[in-house]
Amino acid sequence: MAANSNTLATAFRHHQAGEFRLAEALYRQILQTDPYQTDTLHLLGLLHHQTGQSETAINLVHQAIEQDRDNTLYLSSLALIYRETDQLEAAAGCYRHLLHLQPDKADSYFALGVLLAELGQPAEAVASFRQAADRQPGHAEALYNLGVLLARQQQYTEAGACYRQVLALRPDYAEAAYNLAVLLRRQNQVDEALLYYRQAVALQPDNIFWQLERDTIFPLVMPDSPSIATWRASLATALSRYAAGPIDLSRHLKALTSSNALPTLYLNYHGCNDRALKEQYARLFTVSEPLAAPSTPRVTGPPYRLGFVVTGQHEGIFLRVMGGLLDRLDPDRFTISLICPAPSLNRIRAGLSRPDLTFLTLTPDLPASIRRIKEQDLDLVYYWEVGSDSLNYFLPFFRLAPVQCTSWGSMGTTGLETMDYFISSRFLEPDDAQRHYSESLVLLDSLLTYYRRPALPTPLKPPAAFNLPDQAHLYICPQSLLKLHPDFDPLLAEILRQDSLGRLILFEGNQPAWVDRLRRRWQASMPDVVSRIQFLPRQTYPDYLNLLVLADVMLDPLHFSGGITTFDGLAVGLPIVTLPGELMRGRMTAGCYQKIEVLDLVVTSPEEYVAKAGQVATDSVYQDQLRRRILASQHQLFEDITAVRNLEQFFQSILADDAKTAKLERPQCLVYSS
Repeated sequence: MAANSNTLATAFRHHQAGEFRLAEALYRQILQTDPYQTDTLHLLGLLHHQTGQSETAINLVHQAIEQDRDNTLYLSSLALIYRETDQLEAAAGCYRHLLHLQPDKADSYFALGVLLAELGQPAEAVASFRQAADRQPGHAEALYNLGVLLARQQQYTEAGACYRQVLALRPDYAEAAYNLAVLLRRQNQVDEALLYYRQAVALQPDNIFWQLERDTIFPLVMPDSPSIATWRASLATALSRYAAGPIDLSRHLKALTSSNALPTLYLNYHGCNDRALKEQYARLFTVSEPLAAPSTPRVTGPPYRLGFVVTGQHEGIFLRVMGGLLDRLDPDRFTISLICPAPSLNRIRAGLSRPDLTFLTLTPDLPASIRRIKEQDLDLVYYWEVGSDSLNYFLPFFRLAPVQCTSWGSMGTTGLETMDYFISSRFLEPDDAQRHYSESLVLLDSLLTYYRRPALPTPLKPPAAFNLPDQAHLYICPQSLLKLHPDFDPLLAEILRQDSLGRLILFEGNQPAWVDRLRRRWQASMPDVVSRIQFLPRQTYPDYLNLLVLADVMLDPLHFSGGITTFDGLAVGLPIVTLPGELMRGRMTAGCYQKIEVLDLVVTSPEEYVAKAGQVATDSVYQDQLRRRILASQHQLFEDITAVRNLEQFFQSILADDAKTAKLERPQCLVYSS
């Protein structure tokens, strides 16, 4: 035994020195005489893991644990090996065993929380981080990760408190200062957000993305229309201070999945043509190394290989708008790959019935993900959204396929040179629409979705169930609060002034600060009627549909009309008053009315908008006539196979050999008719 002990010490010294062959020979010499020597089995397992033989490593450490089941060191090593070989469930099992043995071990709770977050189990991860922070109150990493997950779950107040605790413990924690700045910006607290952006940049002065966010910040809920013009001018000035192409995305790949440098997302709510600003912003970025897949001879379809990119937290609306289309695209002409993060896989799989789908997972290792996608040799990649998060904004710069396109999920032009086509509809665009797009504009002869008619809840609840008065005229506007442009305020005020029984119904959304900012804006601009604006909490989908049935009229916002809400409203026969805007995103409701040939509520002036809304709400006979006409015609909006055939026609024509090899002078408008 003494000889083995000395041999083990010598072997361990060789191991630490990186002399793996000598160490392994001595470890195996010990095991020849004592095959159950647990420390040797454990150390030999670690050596095999270090030399890339992880399956052998796992087997050896398991043998050690079989002899000493409660050895926390062995369990920790096994968890580490599982973690580093992406066997996350097995690693989590090890940490649960460790916590059974050491229930007060904060670091084990923290490690388990990290794994659970990666496994797409946020509620369980939050519980683990809370346990870590409770057992070690100064555990800054646990508090930070807890803040990250709470922010993702839209628990912004508690998330902010976590980041503030972290900064009290560690004022040099740059990521906590940055995340707090992002949180405050989303809550429309621009001045305080700037303080934390400056703190974060001071701690990491080379972080170009944080500098960019600091320099391009603006309020999300604007106080008035002149402020929008002022902030947009400031944004253009800030962008002009950066030289074209100073940010090489190839050298910042780790930052691309966590950056919030996305002013282009919120520009969509300003009611302006954003093309120039979005192009100016996109010119800041370049890609010196596009991460090309290994070169192989390209084989073209049919069947053509299509990829659809969906990033986290956007799965639900993607499935509602695109699910019916993907299920019906001709499998003889097109194969489909869904490109999404691992936590999105199960939800997307459950929402699609197409049996031949393949999935490509976006992992935190972005270079590997990009190479893996390019290895599939896709003919075309369709991005559901571009600019709603950093991942779907920056991925197109790496050109995942010869043809890249997006559509109404992006809400408008992307401004990216690498985005080839924007797919829209002749029902949604004005005659000169190409000037709004840096992409070539594609006009289909449909409304771009195979939208399934929603099923109404039964039985329906009365107004009192939602704390609404029985006798009021209910004007509902079930939109994101960011869509409520200051230009819309005078119309809302006048509608309520002309209808003393009128009640405007809005939904709070996930940012209480936006509600507060809007209330203050309206208290200043319409103090006489603000008391009849009622905010309801976020609703379940059946309760939301129930409210649409109860409403007398839906008010379509100026500049940014309803999309999904318009389909849902018309499905229940709810009259929607709309004043079409200049841009596609302000014309969706008008496009639906054009499709079903019911144009009574498509108005041409603010004055007509106010008058028509009041007439619908107060004249029950007129309202009933409109409901019957809508219900008689709205079948044309749902399960529209024309949308499927149109999309197939576009894909087929643009991917044909002659189309791919021809030089397309961009941008230009392409029309595809039924």
